Amino acid sequence: MRRDVSFLFSEGHIHAAHYPLWQLQLETELAYQRVNKNSATEAVLVRAAVAATDSKESSAEFKKILDELNPELK
Repeated sequence: MRRDVSFLFSEGHIHAAHYPLWQLQLETELAYQRVNKNSATEAVLVRAAVAATDSKESSAEFKKILDELNPELK
């Protein structure tokens, strides 16, 4: 339980120590899912960036991925 509160603090939940147990568990699960998705996205981007150095085709695909993730930067 202390680990969950600490994790939620690090994710910006400044009132996590006062959450009821059910909310603590729910918010912890949601935060872990978000962190894991971000890690997976970063892994895909690193792999695509490395592949982009091999060919123009891979470079174009990498740019396409970045554009999809950040449409406001087009």
